[in-house]
Amino acid sequence: MNFFNPQPKPQRENDKKYLAYIRTLPCLIGGCTGKAVPHHESGLSDDPSMAMKCSDYLAVPICLYHHDKRHTIGFKTFWKIYRIDPRVVVDRLQIGYKKLKVKK
Repeated sequence: MNFFNPQPKPQRENDKKYLAYIRTLPCLIGGCTGKAVPHHESGLSDDPSMAMKCSDYLAVPICLYHHDKRHTIGFKTFWKIYRIDPRVVVDRLQIGYKKLKVKK
């Protein structure tokens, strides 16, 4: 917060354990055998100020090849080509993660 912007800066949700969970999953793209890494899907963020680094809970598992391709062709085109709704994926990942936490 400052004189010119009285609104506090939104805080990003960080969860290292959630990102570790994402790393255990395969790449979302069918038939891909690449090692998945968490891709923070800024296209799902409601807050444009967080576009560069959104919540860890908006991360999806895709390999480096598909991560680069996603950035090259853009949010809508990438997900349309692979017929994947990233919002559904994010919701299911969060549900799976919460179930794992309850079991432990």
